[in-house]
Amino acid sequence: MQNVRDIFDFIGDEQNARALGIIGAIIAAVALSGWAVFKQYSKSNKESISAPSLEEYRQMLRSEREGLVAASHREKTVRENELQLQVARLDKKLEDIESSYEDAQKQNDELKSRLSELSAQGERSLFIDAATALNQRNLSQAETLFEEFLESIEPQLKDAASAFLGIAMAREERADWPGAAKAYSTSLALNETQYALGQTAKFLWYSGDQVSALKISSRLLELSIEEFGEVSDQAAMARALVAGQLYDLGDIENARSETITALNTLEKIGLKGSCRYYNLLMNIGNITFVDSDLSGAEDFHRRALSGLLENDCDKELVAASRNGLAETLRASGQLVEAGRLLKKNYEEAVEMFGQRHPHTARALNFLAKWEFDDGQHKSALKHLIDALSIQSENLGEFHHNSIAIASNIISISREFPDLQTAESSGIEIRYGAIIDQAIGERAGNPKQAM
Repeated sequence: MQNVRDIFDFIGDEQNARALGIIGAIIAAVALSGWAVFKQYSKSNKESISAPSLEEYRQMLRSEREGLVAASHREKTVRENELQLQVARLDKKLEDIESSYEDAQKQNDELKSRLSELSAQGERSLFIDAATALNQRNLSQAETLFEEFLESIEPQLKDAASAFLGIAMAREERADWPGAAKAYSTSLALNETQYALGQTAKFLWYSGDQVSALKISSRLLELSIEEFGEVSDQAAMARALVAGQLYDLGDIENARSETITALNTLEKIGLKGSCRYYNLLMNIGNITFVDSDLSGAEDFHRRALSGLLENDCDKELVAASRNGLAETLRASGQLVEAGRLLKKNYEEAVEMFGQRHPHTARALNFLAKWEFDDGQHKSALKHLIDALSIQSENLGEFHHNSIAIASNIISISREFPDLQTAESSGIEIRYGAIIDQAIGERAGNPKQAM
């Protein structure tokens, strides 16, 4: 039952914010920002999968900035400060455009890298149609077209690798994380690129294979240092990815060391005030929480959340930061503020992802833990049952996230028998023996139980 023990290492403190936070900054904030540029530019251009030129993207931001400046001169009202703040944020984006554009190009190049070498016009057209369908969020059609493309080509490894990347992206958008992990892994096996390494590590982690994920992220770090040097943005991102997976596997000291090194690197290359920097600051807060230093953890989390909001960072990173701060506040008895943060996270998760997404389930799980501490036991149990249903539907009944939530449900229903329902009784039957065995193994191993 070694695997069960591993699962319950993850369940122990349930600082699930790291799964969004560390990964989001390392890969998603780069790759998805790049994909967003491609999506915005090519939305109305079905015949091209090319990204805008650097000057065109600069002009897009300058035009937006000029409009805000003009509005701010016209609106001498209470909105002026808000408009000026938006102008300042756009100024910062303009300063960082060189590196941001380079990141955008990298992902776009992954899908089009072999397009010019396809021998048959029909194959070329099919690849373009598949990429366009993905761009327009016609996800089932995109996956079907990429599969047709694979059947139509000679077994050129890089061509096939690009098609599997497209399939993986479509599955990722549908929250089919195990399916995305499989497709990204296939693409990586056909053609090793840094993007494929990062995405494969990310979705293997999401899908529960954390040991394999760590091996791949370690390879990504090795390549990043070889190509860009130890003191580089790419090395810092890869190092932070490794740190997150070490944390998830319970190696707190090495996770701390790698995270601090990544933070120092970002400071050296002038990215101290970036979204990535504040995300890493949040991860230091998570590590400090595990050390039981609630005051120190709260300080790190507040600084991280403030920086992420001020820089208008990705909403998933903001949500992860709120979760980290709320968990710290909940543990220190500051339930009112913790509840406010967790309710906001749940509302935003529903808005961004819908009711049946794993991120929504995570938000429900955190909210339910707060409700339990606040004495709302019936509501907590209902939300946990809903969260388990969503996670099982997307990731499987015995994914570590599903088992973590089932463990919480069983704990509540056993402590409060009058709250038991047909659903909670069914969960007891399905998961009870596994959870009891895991708890017994942990109790029999002092090191494991600490």
